[in-house]
Amino acid sequence: MRWLYFQCFFLLFGLPSEFVSGVCELPGSWSGEWFESGVREGVNISGHQLSHKGSCVHSRQQTQFIFKDREEGCLRCLSMHEKHRNILQYKESKCVSMKNYKKLCHSISVDEPLKTLFRVGSSPEQCPLRGHFTFSYSRGHGQCSYPLSSLSQCENGSSLVFRYQACPDIKGSETRVERAHCIASWREGSTDYFVARLENHKTISSERGTSFRCFVYKKNYAGFDLSMSGAPECNLYTATEGQTTFTINNLGDSENVCVYPAWLRKHRKYISLQGNLQYHLNHRGSILTLRRQPPPGPDSDSQLEELNKLECSEIVEQKENLTRLVALSTKDCESGFQCVEVEGVSTNVVLLRVGRLTHSPGDACNTNLFFNSILPVVLTSVHLPFSACPITGQLEVRSVESNQTILDSILSNQTELQPAPPNLIQPTSKCPYLASSCRAPHSLSFSPLCGKYSAEYACHESWESSGGRLVILSQHQQSANRFCILVRKEEEETRLRVVRTCTPGRDGDTNLFTASFYGDCSPTALATANRGTTAVAEFPSLVVAAVVQLYLCIY
Repeated sequence: MRWLYFQCFFLLFGLPSEFVSGVCELPGSWSGEWFESGVREGVNISGHQLSHKGSCVHSRQQTQFIFKDREEGCLRCLSMHEKHRNILQYKESKCVSMKNYKKLCHSISVDEPLKTLFRVGSSPEQCPLRGHFTFSYSRGHGQCSYPLSSLSQCENGSSLVFRYQACPDIKGSETRVERAHCIASWREGSTDYFVARLENHKTISSERGTSFRCFVYKKNYAGFDLSMSGAPECNLYTATEGQTTFTINNLGDSENVCVYPAWLRKHRKYISLQGNLQYHLNHRGSILTLRRQPPPGPDSDSQLEELNKLECSEIVEQKENLTRLVALSTKDCESGFQCVEVEGVSTNVVLLRVGRLTHSPGDACNTNLFFNSILPVVLTSVHLPFSACPITGQLEVRSVESNQTILDSILSNQTELQPAPPNLIQPTSKCPYLASSCRAPHSLSFSPLCGKYSAEYACHESWESSGGRLVILSQHQQSANRFCILVRKEEEETRLRVVRTCTPGRDGDTNLFTASFYGDCSPTALATANRGTTAVAEFPSLVVAAVVQLYLCIY
């Protein structure tokens, strides 16, 4: 079969009936530095010079070139073709003293190797393999198919990452990561090629020219067949023969993609308590995309940075307000599977847990990879409405633990003290104290200085947890910096704890405080609260959180 390829090569380029005499010029687009396997000093093309072949003395139609060797003075014919602006290929005759140029070019043997020039410093090109895949591979000693290896296209589109896995008893298999930077692609007949520069931990900068590899690929129903050359040469003709061959399968089944639960799809966007993370559901409801707001700074970009995508692949467990699923996770050059659990704890609040990355969908929701040590992230709808606070009246607040860190909590939650609103709280010697649902059903005022100043909060949605009821609080209506208090009512007192992340047990929780009821709201405050939505309109920035300034009173 090989003779057929060489025969086609000559049919494509033809042989000249006449050569143009005199000094010839090589195409200007070929000028520059090139790499050819076996030529240690490199190759330079400039004007009529091909550095390792000599000077061009005759040419025809920019495909047939006669070069005179500088040292020996002999002549050789090169049949050259530009496959891509970064790739040149040629076959050559032997260097002889013959001056019959047509006969010299006819003397190029069918068995003469096809040689390839790779442009040095070439600009990147889009890789033709687009997406994320798994693959098995062979280096001539058997197919390494378990565990499966993975292949991902990077976000820039011009790089591929091969993550090889080693297989027991398969010679030549090994665990390693190799990045391929694509520089060219073309089609020859029905065969598709691309060229990439390989990069791994063994790559030496002075030898990077040797890292060029040629690939042949062919699409099939499940993915691709792919072959790779073993040296910087393009002596490949099919996608199933080469120094390394690959069977590449699409990652995930695009025809059977599942969707996230209907109650989650009521909102297309969710945000974290601090507002720096955003989760977007696509229109179909099958992909959850995580984006991050870059930190503020002189060089920061206001555009959201995409972190990763979680595409629903298989529902593992589904209850009324809880769904566990396997998701195809993609993040730039990384891909795999992760277990995702979403739990709706209220109309506008969701708990999200995401497991560790694995390359096997069957392992993603394994309890050892997922639930043992992963705490949920609290997400809310973008517009989180006010809700009635779970406690009502006037309460005295005191510490239960001696080494509290409430002052740190005040600073971390950006609490602001304002002059206490008139007629809010009955005159009392109780200090510090809070008034909950007095000014409005969703309002909470905390006064560490016996009524002179107060911190105003608003309650949002709440839900039951193992330690009590968690309530989301904020100090400004549009504030993205929100937190929680954990409220547990007992017979004679209410126990409170500030939970910055709304996830009890995480670092950042304050110590325990108690609130003892000692009176109802003042009549004026009750009248204001009973006006309902009118109170919200008059005081849109009131925010509910009760215990945050105890230190200011104690110290």
